[in-house]
Amino acid sequence: MKLIRSVIAYTLGVITMTITTLFCLPIAMLPAKYRYDNRLYHRLISTCSRLLFFFGSVKYEIRGKENLLFFSQDPAIYIMNHTSSLDIPIVEVILKDQPKIWISKISYTKVPLFGFILKRMHVIANRESSMMLKRVISDVITLTKDKKRHLVLFPEGRRNDDGQIHDFFPGVTIFSEKVNRPIVQIAIYGFHKIFPKNRICLDYDFGVAKISIGKPIMRSSFATRDEFIEHVQGWFRMEIGRASCRERV
Repeated sequence: MKLIRSVIAYTLGVITMTITTLFCLPIAMLPAKYRYDNRLYHRLISTCSRLLFFFGSVKYEIRGKENLLFFSQDPAIYIMNHTSSLDIPIVEVILKDQPKIWISKISYTKVPLFGFILKRMHVIANRESSMMLKRVISDVITLTKDKKRHLVLFPEGRRNDDGQIHDFFPGVTIFSEKVNRPIVQIAIYGFHKIFPKNRICLDYDFGVAKISIGKPIMRSSFATRDEFIEHVQGWFRMEIGRASCRERV
């Protein structure tokens, strides 16, 4: 039964993503000053993400929505832990059609059409090239500083499917200092069990994934980078711990 439900979810998901890609393609071809802030583009991505959860029958609950910041008033840096490929669409669901800048791996750009859109709408990173990483920092700052666009980051730099919080990469503090805007933390628990890496079937027995949104904080509120990172990692570990405890109850 799980296999049948998963196949249906995959099929409908692929169809939805293909249609969304075709609609997004013309927007991605626009000049930079028109494409990055295009609300239609972000609305399409958010709607596609919602449909993926619907077709997959993946349940989740979100706490702390009152802590979200609207880009028109106060664009933010959103940071979250990364344990599953479902993490990206849940952030798109949360932020809806608000303009945002993502950093994507260069390997994703090899996918036809989808890769072209990523190169036009995201900042592309290659962790194996130190020169390219410097360019990523420069591009991110250019696209976000003094712009009404959110910046979305996975501070661990990669996906870890053990459900734990790992060391953050230095870019988090660099971006927070350079663009000088509020940081909103999003703790995600459960997707690594519902849709773990290298597994085909979705786990419909797990239940409901838990997403917690923290209150905005400023890097300038902390004396040192180490103090800032320690506070943020501590918050993530606390929220993940709470979510895992609620799962066992």
